Amino acid sequence: MLVYQLPESPRWLLATGRHEDCRRTLEHINQYNNKVCEIPNLESKKGEGEVKSAAGFCDLFKTPMLRRTTIIVSFALFALGMLYYGLSLHMPEFNANIYLIFFLSGVVEIPADIVPFLLLNRFGRRLNLCIHLIIGGLLCM
Repeated sequence: MLVYQLPESPRWLLATGRHEDCRRTLEHINQYNNKVCEIPNLESKKGEGEVKSAAGFCDLFKTPMLRRTTIIVSFALFALGMLYYGLSLHMPEFNANIYLIFFLSGVVEIPADIVPFLLLNRFGRRLNLCIHLIIGGLLCM
């Protein structure tokens, strides 16, 4: 529900040509932070340095850094998908009430969705993701 109340990023709004929405978002940010900052004329920036390029799937493999990141993220998402599939497939073999186990697996998702957001600013994205994936993998063994 909170996602619908969050404004779009001003950078994204400016990049997509939605200048008036960008101005309103910046004014809202200034009001929220109790600051009075001058918002520059966004319309004058429209033609400066604007390069239109159509990015495709093959662009993910052009540079070594993008190629490495794409392969790592793809492998991690594949492994997580197989983990969820395996856990749900073998749920009846736990010799317990299947409805209780399904309920508990859903309840576990609540802190798993909240805790990373709380720790993100303190530890950063990379360390936070690594720690949570390692802990999740160890708990599934």
